[in-house]
Amino acid sequence: WIDEGALEFPAITTPALVINEFMASNDTTIADTSGEFADWVEIYNPSDEAVDLAGMTFSDGDDASAIPTGFPDITTIPAGGFIFVWFDKDPEEGPLHINAKLSDGGEAVILFDTDGTTVIDSIDFGEQFTDVSTGRFPDSSDTWDLTVTPTPGAANVYTAAVFGCNDPDAINYNPDANVNDDSCEYPTILCVLGEVYVSEAATSGDPEDYIEIFNAGDVECSLAGFQLDDSEDLDDLIFGNVILEPGAYWVGYEDATDSFSSGLSSNGDIIVLADTSGNMLTVILEASVEVDGVQLSQSFDATGTGCYTMPTPGAVNDTCVTLNISNAGTIPTQFTLHQNYPNPFNPVTTLRYDLP
Repeated sequence: WIDEGALEFPAITTPALVINEFMASNDTTIADTSGEFADWVEIYNPSDEAVDLAGMTFSDGDDASAIPTGFPDITTIPAGGFIFVWFDKDPEEGPLHINAKLSDGGEAVILFDTDGTTVIDSIDFGEQFTDVSTGRFPDSSDTWDLTVTPTPGAANVYTAAVFGCNDPDAINYNPDANVNDDSCEYPTILCVLGEVYVSEAATSGDPEDYIEIFNAGDVECSLAGFQLDDSEDLDDLIFGNVILEPGAYWVGYEDATDSFSSGLSSNGDIIVLADTSGNMLTVILEASVEVDGVQLSQSFDATGTGCYTMPTPGAVNDTCVTLNISNAGTIPTQFTLHQNYPNPFNPVTTLRYDLP
């Protein structure tokens, strides 16, 4: 028989490990053996005995995975030592790769003991910043802070994060800022007439008349102070601070908010775009034409040369449509469309039609 009262059972103790530092947005700080810059979490062992992480589980609150056994040389933290694990969802890359990723928008890091339920340590965190880690200062203390001097696998080093615009080209550049907070502001560059120009227009009123302006330049620019009208009086639309990215379009529909109001004549008209110095570019609109129930638009290049096209407001202009009209001098307003030729990929499509 066994006298259970005479037996002494060793107390089950939780390893004295702490989550000591982590990074949830790693762009350039440190790469794993595959060359990937993944999220990472550092564990510190403040005790005087080595601790093997094998069998312990790491989680971000949603996904989790256990450190595999059989790799003590890799998974053991020496007394007073550090180790860090990769939160990259690539557990096949090694025993220190966790099947979870951290969110730089904020979530949690949890370390469970080998029973899978006992929490050894955990941290809930908020928004994180690229190549900025969050750590305890000093190591294993209860004080957490951001640092721009990450030290995965080593004692923490505190360098305060200073938020601001760190781009010297910005008008609000802060030379002391070491974390860019997306607050940079840049001087407004006015658009150059000729690099921005009227690239398309429709005058049929079906749908509403529209005018398209294209920025063919290679820099962002503002149309502030530019004027748009269907005459050289230029008393219709004066642009506010409308910003056009390179390759971007402005499309204004008749009588829409912050758009033109002078109706374009379907029998032919002009569009005048002027810069702040009074320089003008004028395009000539021919009479509106309908093909198979589609009212064609008219597209233009930077010189003002135009042609009929299928409507593409706010997008790359379609190929020119050539209208072969036998009775020259008469511009019909409706056509019946036959098969186009020679092929649909020719930049100039010839259309055969019957007049009504």
